[in-house]
Amino acid sequence: MHLYEMMMSGQAELRFSKELADIKIDDANLAKRFALLCEAIASHKKAIIAYSGGTDSALLSHLSTRLLDRCLCITFNSFLISHGEMDRAIDLAKENQLEHRIVEFDALDKDPIRNNHPERCYHCKSSLLDALIDIGKEEGIDIIFEGSNTDDLGEYRPGRRAIEEKGVISPFLDAGMGKTDIRKISRYLGLRTWDHPAMACLATRFPYNTELTIVGLARVEKAELVLRDMGYRDVRVRVHDGMARIELGREEEIDIIKLKGSIPEFKALGFRHITLDLEGYRTGNFDE
Repeated sequence: MHLYEMMMSGQAELRFSKELADIKIDDANLAKRFALLCEAIASHKKAIIAYSGGTDSALLSHLSTRLLDRCLCITFNSFLISHGEMDRAIDLAKENQLEHRIVEFDALDKDPIRNNHPERCYHCKSSLLDALIDIGKEEGIDIIFEGSNTDDLGEYRPGRRAIEEKGVISPFLDAGMGKTDIRKISRYLGLRTWDHPAMACLATRFPYNTELTIVGLARVEKAELVLRDMGYRDVRVRVHDGMARIELGREEEIDIIKLKGSIPEFKALGFRHITLDLEGYRTGNFDE
């Protein structure tokens, strides 16, 4: 079923690039959700997108760039985001021909964020959205998109409250799309982010009410890079005082001998003890 055919009965006139109009999706229900997504996006003329370069924001920005008169993608650079993620966001923006802007954000100058308060995500998201609203005023854009999907609704997400308070639009939620849908559509479109591992800000590696520091955040970033350089894709290094607790995705093949090879590098980073969590990676680990 072609997307164009799905939209012929829609209530808005949409401009389709050949790339979108020729997409054929075998799953009828997924095709309907995708049509709803395109309609939710194209019902606006301009939008600003909170763009991280992850699977969700990559698809949202790709479609919005092709369906809107203007789509401005903003990536916030802070100590909470790894250098690897920033580099990937920049590369993907060029690859997908996005209008992309990097904005500096000093998250650690805000007490609830620096002190890793349980509502940290709310305060962080609220500050970021305020910055997007200000940019929108300067650019004459009053619509902000963000990439929450239906899977996010079942998790502890204080940032969701900030999104609702600021009147930010979540097109994936409007279309009833979850993470699996987003990955499938991304693959149909040929986006290399379709199978990218889920990422989260580096603050999530620390227990609540633990002060976040530039040194501590950088240590976690470097520790996870050690594991990725060893071939692991889905990794988290949680910090408990001087201990590093390694979480690997459930699809990862765990090689204890290989992991032991990381001990000298972890020790050099300042970790006194290195452990492997046998339950593996799971979101919201410190929310339990």
